[in-house]
Formats: sequence, structure tokens, C-alpha cells
Amino acid sequence: MTLCMFYKRIEAGTKPNHVTFLGVLSACSHCGLLSEGFHYLHSMRREYSIVPQLDHYGILIDLLGRKNVLREAAELIKGAPWGTKNIGMWGALLGACRVYGNLELAKRAAEALFELEPDNAARYIMLSNIYTAAGRWNDARRLRRYMDNRGLMKETAYSWMEIKNIRHKFVTKDKSHSRSEEMKEWLLQLRSNEECWIRTSY
Repeated sequence: MTLCMFYKRIEAGTKPNHVTFLGVLSACSHCGLLSEGFHYLHSMRREYSIVPQLDHYGILIDLLGRKNVLREAAELIKGAPWGTKNIGMWGALLGACRVYGNLELAKRAAEALFELEPDNAARYIMLSNIYTAAGRWNDARRLRRYMDNRGLMKETAYSWMEIKNIRHKFVTKDKSHSRSEEMKEWLLQLRSNEECWIRTSY
């Protein structure tokens, strides 16, 4: 759909800008269109005199990661302007390495991230998990010990909702909310109703 709209706008004489290409490249990424993605990236400069920005390269890194073309993704990071200093690109590569079990490139991406954001515990945890998945238990333990020695801890994830201009924050297994028992009762009731609906719908 996005690509069709792009061509219709070109045919109508509308000149694309860098935002247009963000949409086009995102469409290529979500559809797994690798060769088309590179075609549009190169056409930006060649046909429309638009210099690709880090965001454009970042989308291509994500696309290469989705397609398990990880070595090319690492090379593109090196070739992109300021790419080697871009946290998002290295993060996307590390995530793809975790999915596809590429330990060599995972170490390379993680080392770049450790240098760029040395206090981000999530990066160390991800590399530790990749080591564990590869059976490299000693390396995983060494990394966890390093985190402990530096006092690095992953931030606790939480959810929140706003009711009548009051914001309520929820953390896993946290029972400190003043109405936690009431909410628990509501959830049990909802679950009971759902189970009843499932039984009667078959």
C-alpha cells in the first residue's frame, strides 16, 4: 500500500523528501523486501538528491537483521555516516544476533554498545543470554559477575494507567497499591467470566 502510494505521488509530480523515504523503507522492512529496500536507499541520492540520514540506514539494518543477513548489516553500520556511534543500529544488530544465534557478531555489537552506553545493564544481560544459549556458561557467568562488581542492574519494567487524572503504577508481584486486593478480586471475576464464556461457546 505504502509503495503504491509512493509511485502514485511520483507520477503526480510530487517530489519525495526524507520523511517519504522513511515510510517507504519501513514498508520494505515490514514486508521483508531486501533488494527493494537497498534500491530505494540508493535512489534517494541518485535520483532525488536526498542524503540518507541515520534513520534511513537504521531501517535497513533492521531489515537485514530480520532476514538474517547479519554480516552485511555490520558492514552497513560501518559505511553509514556516524553509524559506528549509533546505539540504535548496534542494538538492532545485537537483537538479531540473539534471534539467530550469531555469537561472533553479537560480541562485536555488544562491545560497541558497552563503549557507547557502559551503564546499560540490558546490553550485558542480552549478551549473557546469548552466551548461555550457545552453551558458553563460563562466559555468561563472567559477564554476570562483571555486572555485579559494577553494581549494574536492569531497570524494573512497570505498567501504568491514568484514571481521573491519577496515575497508577504497577510492578510485577508488587502488592503495595492501596487497592491491590480490590483489583485482584476484579481480575479473578473477569477470569471466571472468561472461562465461563469459553465453556459455553463450544
